[in-house]
Amino acid sequence: AEALIAAAGRVGRYPLRDQTLLLLMYRRALRVSEAITLTWAHVDLDDGWIHVRRLKGGLTTAQPLSQREHDALIALRARYSQAEVLFPSERAQRLSRGAVNRIVGRAGEVAELGLKVHPHMLRHGCGYALVNRGVDVRKIQVLMGHARIESTVAYTLLDQRRLEGIWD
Repeated sequence: AEALIAAAGRVGRYPLRDQTLLLLMYRRALRVSEAITLTWAHVDLDDGWIHVRRLKGGLTTAQPLSQREHDALIALRARYSQAEVLFPSERAQRLSRGAVNRIVGRAGEVAELGLKVHPHMLRHGCGYALVNRGVDVRKIQVLMGHARIESTVAYTLLDQRRLEGIWD
């Protein structure tokens, strides 16, 4: 995910927007439709929070921004001060799903990951990364907006530490 985010900042006509889009999609486990509907009204840069409205019956939450996300959003706000949406198109409207697919696909090619990349991989990557970092499954559930814990528990199946020490 980090290679993909970095690659988004090296390609295309809007590298700041694209890199910030991928960063937030990964760190906040956003679906494409959730990312493209974010507006500046969802962000509190003064206190460092983002209000994430989940779709598909998910839990809507207010989440603290990391310093990296906060800095990226400040730069984005300065660059696109007239836009209402966080990730504007050339006409200052929200990006289309197809545009996000192209942004992620192009970043995947530049990152030379060796596989075809699609936006939902960022959401899943977030879940797996947090489990592998030892983050409590209930916290991951809230971050990802899962209404049911069973949806989150699926990420624990690939926990690299899951069986460590069972014979010690």
